[in-house]
Amino acid sequence: GCCKVPFRVYPATQSDTGGDAPYVGKILKQPKSLMTEAFTDANAFELIFPDGSTVAQKGVILGTSIMLNAVFFEK
Repeated sequence: GCCKVPFRVYPATQSDTGGDAPYVGKILKQPKSLMTEAFTDANAFELIFPDGSTVAQKGVILGTSIMLNAVFFEK
């Protein structure tokens, strides 16, 4: 993939997560250069953490980005 793929982070108390529902953070897979995409397996992710998140919460989002990479983007 050469397209940006977003995964939104919602608060645990929020029930509506569809469409344009407000989110507090985001995990975004970003494309690299054409040469990097063609000849390597390198991936780049942008993590946007919720305001006021703790170190533990940031660790969970970081671990989630690694899991998403393994589940959706590795063959």
